[in-house]
Amino acid sequence: ALGLSMAVAAQSLRVWEQYPVRSHGNVLYIAAEGGGGLWERVAAWCEANGIDPDLMSASWFPTAFNWQLGSALESMVLMERIRIMKPALVVVDTKARCTDSSDENDSTAQASVIRVCDMIRQETGACVLIIHHSSRSGANPRGSSAWDGAVDIDLRSGCEGEGADRELVVKCHKRKDEEDQCEHKFKL
Repeated sequence: ALGLSMAVAAQSLRVWEQYPVRSHGNVLYIAAEGGGGLWERVAAWCEANGIDPDLMSASWFPTAFNWQLGSALESMVLMERIRIMKPALVVVDTKARCTDSSDENDSTAQASVIRVCDMIRQETGACVLIIHHSSRSGANPRGSSAWDGAVDIDLRSGCEGEGADRELVVKCHKRKDEEDQCEHKFKL
């Protein structure tokens, strides 16, 4: 998700991994989990891709998010900031950390979070990418199934291979209005 975000925010980048970058724009990345090493990962990505980090069109929140997506008041404050920024991509990393005031097993509580994500998308045209953990078995996402019907694309990732041959494999589990079950591989 960070690499994808950087590719969108780097105005001069035309190809990321082996995929063409078809559009660029502002990115709002909420690193509510793992934010401690965010700047090092951003710097490493910029160095590896020959991009000046000062030219990135991105806003990074490397701490636990102060606004909860399930809270009406806090979501209004977030929406004001998003309206000013006009992002092309909003990344919520992770859903659990940005919705800890909402019971992830309660479909009514999760419907409120889904409405906020829809509002972001509808008012800004931004793609909203939600990073979420799978259950312990790894077969399905944790929590309410309300998200199953709400998402346009359900991508699931895992690693394959060993050592230098290790790859991140992203599989399209579900995609509205288009073929699903595609697979994309990324070198780690």
